[in-house]
Order: sequence, then C-alpha cells, then structure tokens
Amino acid sequence: MKKTAFVCYGSEGEKGSLVYHELPRKDFGEEFFVFMSPGRPEQEPIQRILYRHAISASRLGHPIHFFSNFIDHVKETVQQIDDKADKLIGVLVVIMIRRGRELYLFHTKDAALHHWDAGAGIEGPLGAIKGVRELLLVKPKEQGDLFRHAIEDEFTLHYLVAPEGEHAIVIAPSKEFIQRYHGELKNSILFPSFEVPSGPGIDLHVGRSFPVLHWNTNVKTAIPAVRTIRGRRLLRIPIPAFVGIVTAVVAVVLVFGPFRKGRNTKVPEQQTPLLSAQDEGSSTPEVTVDEGTGTDEIPVPGSGETGTAVDPTEKRIQLTEAWKKSLTAPVTSSPACYRELVYFGCRDSHLYAFTPDGQLKWKYKSGGGIGASPYCMDNRVVCADYKGDVFCLDAVTGHKLWVFSAGSKIVSSPRIYRNLVIVGTMEGRIFAITLKDGSLLWNQRIGNAIWATSSIGTDYIIAATMDGSLIRFDHDGNIIWRVKPGGGILASPLCLDRENLVVFGTKDRYIYAYSLSRGDLMWRFVTQGEVNGTPVSDGERILVGSEDGNLYALANTGRLLWKRHLGGAILSRPLVVDETVFITSYGSRVAALERKTGEIISEYKTTSPVYSSPAHDDERLYFGSNGNIFYALNRFSDGT
Repeated sequence: MKKTAFVCYGSEGEKGSLVYHELPRKDFGEEFFVFMSPGRPEQEPIQRILYRHAISASRLGHPIHFFSNFIDHVKETVQQIDDKADKLIGVLVVIMIRRGRELYLFHTKDAALHHWDAGAGIEGPLGAIKGVRELLLVKPKEQGDLFRHAIEDEFTLHYLVAPEGEHAIVIAPSKEFIQRYHGELKNSILFPSFEVPSGPGIDLHVGRSFPVLHWNTNVKTAIPAVRTIRGRRLLRIPIPAFVGIVTAVVAVVLVFGPFRKGRNTKVPEQQTPLLSAQDEGSSTPEVTVDEGTGTDEIPVPGSGETGTAVDPTEKRIQLTEAWKKSLTAPVTSSPACYRELVYFGCRDSHLYAFTPDGQLKWKYKSGGGIGASPYCMDNRVVCADYKGDVFCLDAVTGHKLWVFSAGSKIVSSPRIYRNLVIVGTMEGRIFAITLKDGSLLWNQRIGNAIWATSSIGTDYIIAATMDGSLIRFDHDGNIIWRVKPGGGILASPLCLDRENLVVFGTKDRYIYAYSLSRGDLMWRFVTQGEVNGTPVSDGERILVGSEDGNLYALANTGRLLWKRHLGGAILSRPLVVDETVFITSYGSRVAALERKTGEIISEYKTTSPVYSSPAHDDERLYFGSNGNIFYALNRFSDGT
C-alpha cells in the first residue's frame, strides 16, 4: 500500500491520549499504530504500562502472537493494580499492525470502527463488511468459565486484506460508551484536532477527536494536502483522497493452532507426507538423497567450535534458572559460547561478555543497536550493528581491533571462513572483508534487503534476500547461480555439503531444498505458517521451526519424521546437543525435546517472547528475550 497516514476529527480539549504511529520505511515494512483514550484517573497507571509495553514489545513474529502476548500482559498488569481501576472499563484501546495488504485491528469492544469506501460511497460498521474476519485470541471457555468476565472478552481482533482502492476506518466510541462515560469525555480531547472535511458523513456520536486510519492502494492517487490555519496544522481530505481498509477473502488457518497445547505428531508410515517432490504440473523429479549417519559433534551456533559431548545416561535434562540479567533493551541477538565466556549483543548498543556464573567480564559500546549474533574465532569476536558497522574485538579483553562501515543497517550476522568475513545489509548489499584488518575485498547489491545470515563453505557463499532470491557466489564474489523460489527469505540457509543440499524456509510457508552445486529444486515441504526460522541438521534429520508454532523434523529427502507444537511462533535456530534439541519460541518458552521423537523432556517459561537462538556450554543454556532479559539456565538436574 502506498501513501498511508492517519488524521483525527473533533474539537479542542484539555487532555491528550496516548498515540503512537510507525510507518514502514519501505514497501515491505510494517505499519504500526497504537491509540489509548483517557480513562479515569485511577486507570492511568494501567494505560501507561500497557502503552509502553505495546510499543516496546517485539513484533517480529506473527501478529496473533503479539496480541496474545499483549492480553497476557494486561492480565498481569491489572493484578498488580488496585481493584478500583476496574480493569480497562471506560478506556478505548486500538492497536493496528499492517504488513503489506494484510491488516490486523485489535481493539476494545467499546470502540466503534466505521468503514468508508470512497469508490462505492458506502459507510458502515467494520464488522459488517463482507470478508472481514474476527479472530479468536484464546481458546473457547469451558462450562465453568461461562459466568466469569475474562479480560480477553473485552477485546476483538479483526483481520482483513486490503485490495486496491480508497478507504478509511474511523475509530470512535460506541453510543453505549458515550452514554456511560459522557462526563469523562466532556472536557477531553483524544488527539489534536483537525478540521473536519465535508463528504463522508460518518456519524461519530460526539464532537471530540478520534483517529482515522486511511490507505490508498492506488499508486497514482495524490497525497492529501496539508495547510495551516491560525498556527495549527490542518489536514483537508476530500472524498477521492480517503484511503483505507476493505474486505478480505483470506482466512487465517492457524487462528487456534498457536494457542493450543500441541501434541506430538508422528506421521504413520502409510500417511502421505506434506511435501511436494513433484508438484502438479511441474517437471521437477523426485530426488532420493543419502540421509547420512549423523555425527557426535554438533556445532555451537556462532562459535566456530563444536560442543562438548555429555553422556545423556549420566545426567537428566531439566531446565532450571541459573541466573538472568535485566538490560534496558530487547536481546534478539543469539549468544555465542567461546573459551569460558558467553557473548551476546543487545539493542542497547552494547556487546556483552559474561562468565558462565553471570559475572560481567566486559562490554563494548557500538554505534547502534545490535541484533546480529557474534561470531568467535582465533581469539576474536566479530559482530555488526544497526548503524551499519562491522566490528572485531579481542575476545578476552573486549578491546577494539578494527571497524568496517558498510553504510546501512545490518540485521544479519557475520560469518567467517579463514580470513574471509561475509555480511549483508538492509540495503541489499553483501560485503566481503578480511578478518585480519577489516579491509574491503568486494561488495555488490543483490536485492532490496538482506535479513538472513549468509552461509559460507570451502568454495561457496550462499546469500538470501527479503525479495525472495537465493544466490550462490564463489569467494571472489562471482555469481554461480541464482534462484527465486517463492516468498521473501528471512531464514538463514543451511548448507549440507555431503548431501549437496541447501535448505531454507520462506514467507510463502515452504521449506525448500535446492542442490548446492547447480541450484536445482530437489524438494519442498509445506507448513501452516511463514518459515522464518533457521534450519539445522543433526546428520540424520533437518530441524526447522515455523510461525505456525511447530518444530518440524524432516529427513534429508523432505519426508516428515515428526512435528511438535510449542505454543508460539518459532523464529529461532534449534540447538542440537547429543540426543536433545533445545528451541526457543514466541510462546515465551524454551523447550528441550528428544531428538528422535520430538517428545518434550523439559520446559522453562520466560516472561516475554524469545527471538534469540540458544547456545550452550557444558552445563548451561543461554539466550536473550524480547523483554530485555538475558537468561542462563541449568540444563541438568543435580546429577540424577
């Protein structure tokens, strides 16, 4: 959608509401809007806590998980506030997440959302529009809960897909809300006033300011003109310039899945696997690949070394908290364990080094937030930040050895092969620099943005772009092959040299396998959600998570071996240690699963969703959370 903004209607008053609006920087970005009207004075602490949480909470997963997490936070907050606050009664809450043409509107039921279709000249309640879906955020209540007023009953979530056209949604209180809280609204203004344009004739029931979300999916339509009257900014919007939200024909199949307690699903031998080695109408042949025999040494993510094997018969897996550190920003960087220290980045712009018992060894201040994961090698730590700097530090002291400026935001993590460091930027450019001193070897633009971490091997570099391209280079930057299988690629590709495969997920819900040598499609497997998590291999199976909340175990031929639902979107990389798989999720949990069957062995509940992938040493598991906390968990019980 193009040219998106919002305005407000009404007259001046004394109070201001809590309003936040974030526009996407590019067409593939996300629009985010939060609006909370004034409530009674005793409710203000709740409003401000929830407002800060809504803005600071990570939105990297599926929107449903964001809103479910928000409801959980509401429950926790109201339990800590005086009962006189009476939950959120008398407060309007509206939160919008828009990704492309898909739009999610979350609001209290006292908010009346009016839709205006400028092309058809039709106005009516949002819920009456054909194709709009109301999504349930919780499981249906059981008989014993029928007479209890649950907090989640106060909210509604609508989902729709916006086609081309000019539309608007006006957010106003319901008539019942106005009647009940006329006194509180009488002298309040819910957002700075704008001149009301003639045209739509939407009945707002009250002469106060309320937001209007409007969209224009017609690229050629002009942006509404802004002028100033008596020192105030004034937005006049004629009917042809009204823009907004309309019908959806797409139903979300995973409405309930992420919130049900999943059962392990093992595919019977006679069941047809959910993959297409030969799609209908396609000439792609089915390829049988040697599955291999596995290995006892599983690489530690980002460390450049292998994990220490622990005999599972000696110690029983049981996840318990060892220590945790509260920081001032989310920790989405995945940690690396290297030579008796654990390293991780934080969006507070620091790279941290802690001892296994939780003592800060050193921290390094970078030029921007750090979402990338550090890579450790040859007594060096290499990482990157949102400013666009790649930096190399002494692993023991944290002393800066060199910094290379790529010139644009970096989300992906550096990868190293011998003296070659590879990193991609959000401008779609891939850089090759030297580990020795950070000097530039080559760079080239390959897409509109690079989110996924590249893979590097003896004679190849595999990079992926957010516009859906997968490219193989040689170490000199020459393109060997390029494919574009489907949706955008945020998942870092997994390269299996022995099997001649590169495996990765996409936003079109598929897990793909291409030949590493030629770039030919070997097989693909469909899930129920976007696949933005990084796959790993334990030698016998490929493990990868999906936004549908499942962790999938596939044979190297693409056959489903098992899947396990973990209660929230999985955007992290599984960690395999001996016979155990550790995985974090947006369901605010970390789980230990039996590698061969997917049975859950142990779980730990965090206070917020987790994007960071886990790392480990001999005794502990480490990961960060979106709630500004870095965790260290004991992996074993007391030797029993």
